Amino acid sequence: ELRTWVRRAQKEPGLRGDMDTASLQSIERALTADIYKNAETLGGAKAAADLRRADQYYRAGSERIENALQPFADAKSGETAYRRIQQAAESGGSADARKLTSLKRSLTRDEWGDVVSTVVQNLGAPSAGATGAVGGEGFSLNRFVTNYNKLSGAGRDTLFGPRGGGGRRATRLQDELDNLVRVADDLKAVEVGVNNTKTGAMAQNVAT
Repeated sequence: ELRTWVRRAQKEPGLRGDMDTASLQSIERALTADIYKNAETLGGAKAAADLRRADQYYRAGSERIENALQPFADAKSGETAYRRIQQAAESGGSADARKLTSLKRSLTRDEWGDVVSTVVQNLGAPSAGATGAVGGEGFSLNRFVTNYNKLSGAGRDTLFGPRGGGGRRATRLQDELDNLVRVADDLKAVEVGVNNTKTGAMAQNVAT
C-alpha cells in the first residue's frame, strides 16, 4: 500500500508535498527491494519471480502512459500533462478533441483508467484553505463539480464516456459522474433553501 501511494505521488504533485520525484523514486526502489525479499522469504523463489513479472508489467504500462502523454507536456510554462488534458477537454475545439481521442486510442482500457483516475483527482483538488475537502489526500466535491461543469460535452464524452472507445464501461462511468454532479447540485439547492428559511425565521423572531 505504501509503494502504491509513492507511485501515485510521482504522478500527482498534490500528494507529494515538498518531496521531489527523485526522492520518491528512491523510496520506491527501497520498498520494492524489501517487498521482493519478503516475498521470497514467505513464498519462495516462485513467489518472488511472479512478483517481479507483475512489476515488469506495471513498469511497461507506466512507460506507455508517459510516452502517450508527451504531446500534452509543456516544459516552457511548466504545466503538467494532466493539466493540459483538462484544458483540452474544456476547450471543445476540434483539434483538442482529436488529441484527446488519439491519446485514448493509444492506451489500453486499464491504462486509460489510470489516466482518468488522475484527471478526476485533479478536478477535485481543493484550493488552498478550501472547505468541503474529504479524505486524507484531499478531494473537494464542490471543486470537482465546478471543474466538471467547465468541460465541454466532447471533452466529457472522450474522458469519461464512449467517444474514442471504452464501450459500456465508459458509458457507465460517465453516467455515474453526471449523477454525482446532479446530486451535488441538488444538495446545494437544499442548503440554500435551509439557509434562507433560517434567515427568515431569525428576522421574524427579532421583529417579535
